[in-house]
Amino acid sequence: MKMILTLLLPLLLHSTTWAQSFIGTFVAIKGDVKILRNPTNGGENGPLAIYEGVKYSYEIAKIGKKIRPQEIVQSGADGKAKITYPNGDQFVIGVGTTMVMPSITDKSEDQKSSSIQLLYGRLRALISKSGPRNNMKVKTPTAVAGVRGTDFFTRANPSVGTQLTVIRGEVAVNSIAKPEEVVQVKTGFSVEAKSKTEAPPQLIETTKEDLMNLQSESTVKVTKEQLAELSPEVKKTVNALSEKTKDAMLNDIKTENAALYNELKMKQNLDTEEINTAVVAKLYVKAPSAKKKQPSQEEIDAIGRDVYEKYFK
Repeated sequence: MKMILTLLLPLLLHSTTWAQSFIGTFVAIKGDVKILRNPTNGGENGPLAIYEGVKYSYEIAKIGKKIRPQEIVQSGADGKAKITYPNGDQFVIGVGTTMVMPSITDKSEDQKSSSIQLLYGRLRALISKSGPRNNMKVKTPTAVAGVRGTDFFTRANPSVGTQLTVIRGEVAVNSIAKPEEVVQVKTGFSVEAKSKTEAPPQLIETTKEDLMNLQSESTVKVTKEQLAELSPEVKKTVNALSEKTKDAMLNDIKTENAALYNELKMKQNLDTEEINTAVVAKLYVKAPSAKKKQPSQEEIDAIGRDVYEKYFK
């Protein structure tokens, strides 16, 4: 019996560590963001929310709060959030978004995968090539994207379709209607999988306006007021996770774009937002322009006037 326990212990520890790697932490929040969990028939104490005809208990998301597999994050019309995992992987949830957090799927003893459901809204995902989500699928009402470590942005609307833009790396996308027709989307390109059509996803070149828009939609910063309210323990956790994200991003950039990596390393005290902006700005320089359209004041305010003047004007 003792020998069996000895043999099983490493497997149990591995499973526990793997499960813990799928517990995310909110590191930045703006506006109305909720965590929905525990489907219920009613009768519980506390607030309830109805989604897809099912009642859920919910709580308001706060910086430092944990979120677990298959729980639902829901942002309002003014809501945004950043969720970071222990290895540095990060999800940026945009306004008006409903997303089911990554679940864990055992494919074999030595290969695991995970999947998330972006039911509606906007998501920017930074996934490390060497992390536990490097074999992840993103499922929307009209498309499925296979991720192998990358930085990408997705918009999903069941009545319109899905648009996915690759900022770094490569993503394989197929429509729900024609799963056998897979499109490989590389850095600087986007793909559209429209609803109510049998056509396969259409590959398009990402425009300057698209990049400007996704950068503004995926920018979430902790305010001075929020920072002042955080406990020392939460501040320590958020700072540590931010460093993990920074290291993971730089490690992947090093293998993809050595020149950009060296440029970023020369700059002191860059945070993750600044690295994200620099990556998008590099694509912006070479991207084609759409029909002439000035960015809205809201888009400029979202990323900051100084950032707009420096990188995108």
